[in-house]
Parts: sequence; structure tokens; C-alpha cells
Amino acid sequence: MNLTPKEQNLAFHIAETLNDAKSLLVYERFAQRYSESFLLEVLDTVLKIPDAKIKNTRGAYFTFLVNQRANSQKSHDRN
Repeated sequence: MNLTPKEQNLAFHIAETLNDAKSLLVYERFAQRYSESFLLEVLDTVLKIPDAKIKNTRGAYFTFLVNQRANSQKSHDRN
């Protein structure tokens, strides 16, 4: 997987923000596939959810939302 520096930085930012370094590879794949604006919009949504409403982890919720929204709106693909 050849990431651009911008994609690497975005993936690292997501992992760091969500305190989820173990999922960095997932975030790198997202950064390669989806637009930065889409991923930052989802990240913002996840961060606004109160802790009490997060059933698993913020990282898991982020991944769920990315997959859900990407499947419903294909326009977020970078390709």
C-alpha cells in the first residue's frame, strides 16, 4: 500500500484522535479510498456523540459510519 504523505497524516490523525492506534491500517485504507472531507466529517460526527451513547469504542463507531455512509453514497470514493 503506497500512501501519500497526506493520506498517512490523515490516517494517523484519525487514529490519534480516536485513541485507536491498533486500527491504523484500517484508517490508512480509508484515507486511500475516501476523500479527506468525508472522513473528517464522519470523525466530527463521532466526536460529538456523548461517551454514554458509544456502545463499543469510538473507533468501531467511526468504522461503522464510514462503511454505512459510503455504501449509501458512492460519491465519497476517491476513484
